[in-house]
Amino acid sequence: MKEKDFLSHKERDGEGEVQTSAYPGRIIVTEPKGPAQPRISVDKYNARRVVLGEDVTLPCVAQGHPVPGYYWKRELQGQSVPVALGERLTVLSAGLLRISKVLDSRLKENWSDARLRFKEGVDIPKGSPYPMDTTVLILRMKKLQKYFQKQ
Repeated sequence: MKEKDFLSHKERDGEGEVQTSAYPGRIIVTEPKGPAQPRISVDKYNARRVVLGEDVTLPCVAQGHPVPGYYWKRELQGQSVPVALGERLTVLSAGLLRISKVLDSRLKENWSDARLRFKEGVDIPKGSPYPMDTTVLILRMKKLQKYFQKQ
């Protein structure tokens, strides 16, 4: 654990006046003490209202040590297939899937799985709870209802 005391202050540009707070603050940064099983944050609301032609972002947010990586799959004719990323489908940082310019046909597809894996290339120490290529958590999003409004 690292601790650092700090005082907030403000400066006015060009005037040279500095005001410092009378009370010190403290920032505490804790570092993991070894591998930690991933925890996933599930959105309180599992439905998205999408206006045709606009963008929507589907979240899959998780924490763990080593830092987990993300990939998205969708169900197509009963099979789970990787999402084909491109101009309209992109994965943003922290496992967010962005669908640009939503079409009616895209809504009919069943975006079902967000699988969380350890990021490739991460060194996992001996005694880690999971091997490198093990899928550690599957978030089923089949109940994610697709609502849309016609413009």
